[in-house]
Amino acid sequence: MTTKVRVEFVLLVPAAAVAGVEADQPAQVFGVQELTTTGGGVVQSQPAPYFGLLNGNHVTQGVARITSIFGAAIAVSGPSPMPSETNGFRIVPGDKPIDIPLNSGDYVAIIEAADAPAAPPVDAAADASLAAIKSDADSLVTEGATVHTDAGVIEGDVNAAETQAHTDAGTAHSDAGVIEGDINAAGSQAHTDAGTAHTDSAALKADLDVLAAGGGGSVGHDYSANAPALPNVGANFGGSGPYAGYVLVKTVPAGARGNIEIQNTSGAQIVLVRDDGTASGGAAPANASVFALAGGAAAGAMGASWNSTTFKGRLQVYAASGGAQIAIFTD
Repeated sequence: MTTKVRVEFVLLVPAAAVAGVEADQPAQVFGVQELTTTGGGVVQSQPAPYFGLLNGNHVTQGVARITSIFGAAIAVSGPSPMPSETNGFRIVPGDKPIDIPLNSGDYVAIIEAADAPAAPPVDAAADASLAAIKSDADSLVTEGATVHTDAGVIEGDVNAAETQAHTDAGTAHSDAGVIEGDINAAGSQAHTDAGTAHTDSAALKADLDVLAAGGGGSVGHDYSANAPALPNVGANFGGSGPYAGYVLVKTVPAGARGNIEIQNTSGAQIVLVRDDGTASGGAAPANASVFALAGGAAAGAMGASWNSTTFKGRLQVYAASGGAQIAIFTD
């Protein structure tokens, strides 16, 4: 059986520091990885990065936020983590993400839990849209049944008219004209109903195409705290701040997409700036957030990654060098 979880290395803001907030909130994500295990083997993450700078010193304490993608898993953190049925945190799809404290350099390790994998999380909004579409389709089926019934009634009228024609030729000639008019009107109405049904079917197909293309996402909303100054769209970072001297390597424009993923293979830290895509080049980005992805051991090696199936805004990727090697792809 296969088990998969998402690991986010997060710096938390204590609930006591934010008015009206009951639980600790994520201040910044410093790396995202996905761990997959098949069978009983242990799978271990990359080491946790530093969690930012405070008064010129590295912040070394944060949490690993664990989200189950599919399958029941047991997760644990530490310098040499060894998860087991009696050591670690159990999580299954649909559970609220769990936060496991750890230090920079620590690892997250998972194993498959003994119980069967749970069903993947349900996208309630997509289900509601599909339910509405199914309701429309059921209405079309009902309308089609009504048209079929009307046709049966018309056929019965025609048969009755033919019987009457045999009985009384004179009356039949008069009635035939009336019946013919009724048949033409009924045929015209049936043709109109068929055209309406065709139009409704095209509208339903368009709705389904939107869902299949990943519709329902957004450009997101920024809730960052104490964020550093950000450069204008298309510009580099200035000479001060935590990302001083970082240069723009790649821009992914805002737009509809099913998925976007960024893998840091540069061997050094990179920085992502995401915004809603409304600001033009040279203007300050609107609704913008910034976070870093840790690098791997060397250029070409696997570092931290980030992906989203719902974010439709703009992404700008920065690095200390314009020649940084970074994998970026969308679906």
